[in-house]
Amino acid sequence: MQNALKFSKVDLPPRVIITSCNLNIEGIEYIQVTIEDNGIGIDAAFAERIFTAFERLHSKDQYEGNGLGLSLCRKIAKRHNGTITAKAERDNGAEFVVTLPLKQNEESI
Repeated sequence: MQNALKFSKVDLPPRVIITSCNLNIEGIEYIQVTIEDNGIGIDAAFAERIFTAFERLHSKDQYEGNGLGLSLCRKIAKRHNGTITAKAERDNGAEFVVTLPLKQNEESI
């Protein structure tokens, strides 16, 4: 959510939409949370690259940060046997989808 505000468009009020649904994938119940914004977006070619630690698509002069946030989110999702993905289009906002199992195994956390 912080990235949605940080990477908002100058001439447009930021908008963040959060939705969720339950899924059943191969007999396992999951919750899927989708976060969409109307910000500057991401070139689709970089949708996977943004999850790499210390990866920045913009200079520190343009946007503050160290490039760790999304990589930590992915590590946390994986640690809980889930996923996080990004879909985006340059100048057309971004969409992040987090999918996590509803029940955790004690040894996986």
